[in-house]
Amino acid sequence: MTDSSPILVVAVVAACLAALLLGLAIGARVRVGRLPRSLVVEYAPRRGASVMGDAVLAGQDRRAASAALLELATTRKVRLIADASSGKRATVAAEIVDDAALTARDLALLEALFGTGHPNHRVRRFSRDARVVGRRIRTLVAWTVDELTRAGLVAGVSSARQVLRSFSWLALVAICIVLLATLVAGAGAPTVIAGVALAVIIAALSVIPSGRSRRFTAAARPWREHLDGLRQYMRLAEADRIRALQAPQTAELLDVPADVQATLGTRAGRFRLHERLLPYAVLFGIEREWLRDLKLDYAELDAASLANLGDALELAHSLFLVADAIGELGELTFAVGDLVDASGGVLEAAGEVFGAIGDLAP
Repeated sequence: MTDSSPILVVAVVAACLAALLLGLAIGARVRVGRLPRSLVVEYAPRRGASVMGDAVLAGQDRRAASAALLELATTRKVRLIADASSGKRATVAAEIVDDAALTARDLALLEALFGTGHPNHRVRRFSRDARVVGRRIRTLVAWTVDELTRAGLVAGVSSARQVLRSFSWLALVAICIVLLATLVAGAGAPTVIAGVALAVIIAALSVIPSGRSRRFTAAARPWREHLDGLRQYMRLAEADRIRALQAPQTAELLDVPADVQATLGTRAGRFRLHERLLPYAVLFGIEREWLRDLKLDYAELDAASLANLGDALELAHSLFLVADAIGELGELTFAVGDLVDASGGVLEAAGEVFGAIGDLAP
């Protein structure tokens, strides 16, 4: 049957609409995590910052909990242990280190990940229901956003993504109707065009970022520029990182932990610094590259450097095993199995922790 001109026009219009929405969806995806450009590199988080707060400021909410759990490991508050004995996907046990000084924020994270299974608030086995865990994490992130809002760093949210998502769903319905009409009419070319339009609009819906984008205040710009400077440093080659550490225009030493400052000019000191940046590698989505570099640095350490590392050796080894076992540190929170204290018992959580998160803001 000969293709009718009206049906062809409608199919072409549908394809153009789908292409436009896909372009807008790609633009929205690209803007996720975009930070204002920093003129200098930074090699430590900003003083007073938290990983959860920085994740929100960087638009990386989905990686916030994994990065924060890794921070507990790199600051020796918990020990991560991989368990692949089941033969299925490996799980990770989180062991509380003796005398660990857990803050309200730390306890809130642990409760979000492990829940409270009993009235006495003992933290029990991690829920295998990703929806339950995801809901807890979203609640924790929402409280972090509230703290940042009260601190004057977040101005609110934009509805642009929601509008784009709604238009895309409407376009999907319309294109399905057009495709059905072309099939009924037996129009060859319009059917092909409508089919392509359907595939494009489905792609657009999959590309649109979840949630809503945030508006940041002018006061948040220095924090976000600092994050960009840190990301720049972490993407440099090793030789360039060493030069950055020696350059006077880079981050102040005050932002570096005291135990790292003392050995910053040595290979062991740089290793400890880079190990502590692993949570930010997860936050920026470069954990694979960062772990590869850490492993290479670890292999090149001499006997004196290994002696200077002390307990960092055990931490590095456990982190490497965990990364190899689960394959993707960004999914760490969904690989956690149990939370125990150093004696093997379950953690005694501190009551209603979520009501006492006063220090979540950077």
